[in-house]
Amino acid sequence: MNDTNNTSPFFTNPYNETLIAIVSVSSQLLTILIFPFYSNVYRKNLAREKSTALFQVTRHFYRILKVYFLLCCVPILGYILGTFLLVVDAFLIGYICRHSECLLGILAIQRFFLYFFASTEKYLGLSENGFSSLIRFIYLTPPIAAVLSILFLIKYGFLEHMENLMTVYTGIVTFLCFFSLFAALLYIPLLISIRKLSHLSSAKLNKPQRYILWQLVVMTTVKCFSIHGTVIDGFCFPLVIQLTYLGCNKRNLDTLLGSFNNNWIKTICSLLCRSTLRVAPQQNIYSINVVNS
Repeated sequence: MNDTNNTSPFFTNPYNETLIAIVSVSSQLLTILIFPFYSNVYRKNLAREKSTALFQVTRHFYRILKVYFLLCCVPILGYILGTFLLVVDAFLIGYICRHSECLLGILAIQRFFLYFFASTEKYLGLSENGFSSLIRFIYLTPPIAAVLSILFLIKYGFLEHMENLMTVYTGIVTFLCFFSLFAALLYIPLLISIRKLSHLSSAKLNKPQRYILWQLVVMTTVKCFSIHGTVIDGFCFPLVIQLTYLGCNKRNLDTLLGSFNNNWIKTICSLLCRSTLRVAPQQNIYSINVVNS
């Protein structure tokens, strides 16, 4: 007997639905809160990073996160104007994040080759036009393939070939998932190699293996969730981009920590402290009046 009644898809399990909701909401909130600091670190490193081989990739991710940050404001308008904006917003966020994940895998592969094979920098350092062509290929290929699939089904019949197309789609999604997981695992030899240099004074000061390990843990954790459902992917991906950029080296982390010395952050913290101090005396006065009465 096939025990098909006891098995349930991932999304029909109430526990998994709760997990997806918690991870998605918390990831989106953290992404919004971290973005100002991420933007500040990126802008301070902009002049220095223009000469690096990874600049085209990091600049693209920065632009994507700016769009994501604006799209996060759309749900507020959606509650006012209707559900149409909510549907469009969810589709755009999922589409952008899912295909930008390919670039994150390319970034990991690029770091691997640049570290172990320094001579490959002249081949892996894409020009601005070359990188733009790569971006267009990644983002335009899926919708073009979808349109061609629809035309194929209209011409040759939906029922006869729908199952085959769904099999192809499932294979593509599975391939992209394991491609990203494979790219994340490339950080393991990087970590091992850097740990061998821990006796150097610069390594003791910067502790680069800590930041490589951070990227590995964040990326593989998200991929474990993504294997079960791409819904989590769309919300976790922007957070992964920000954390891996802010924690990839000591300079970025020091710039991030230095952001807390800015006047606008001090102003916000002082206002929060003042509001707390104002509430506390009022409660004490009220309790004293109750005792005296």
